Amino acid sequence: MSTNYELICLGSAGISLFDQNGKLKQGPQELVLWPLKPFPTDISCYGCNIIDDEDNPRFTLNVCLWEFDTEYVYGREPRKDKEEPENMYKFQKAEKVELFESRHQYQDDPNRLPIILKTVNWC
Repeated sequence: MSTNYELICLGSAGISLFDQNGKLKQGPQELVLWPLKPFPTDISCYGCNIIDDEDNPRFTLNVCLWEFDTEYVYGREPRKDKEEPENMYKFQKAEKVELFESRHQYQDDPNRLPIILKTVNWC
């Protein structure tokens, strides 16, 4: 995978990964993640779908972020055949830049506020 990705974090509403030109190289539109447990915590687990139509998820993967407020956050590849992922990706510390309104707000929790955090290095 590319080493020049931006990570855009939408707080508890989800996370999207885009390249530096604002396009995701994996999937037709964007990679949307949502937390499986409260956000943020020292260890936060997420699930996600790559979505080409809001009503038509294309595939699922699991990602974990560790120590969100420290120098690095981490993501990992999907598990295959119930095996642990082989590759781990390291992101530089994300920086809060602004709040914005996401079209991926979830109906089960309309109070979730998207918080954009971004970084440009995906190792």
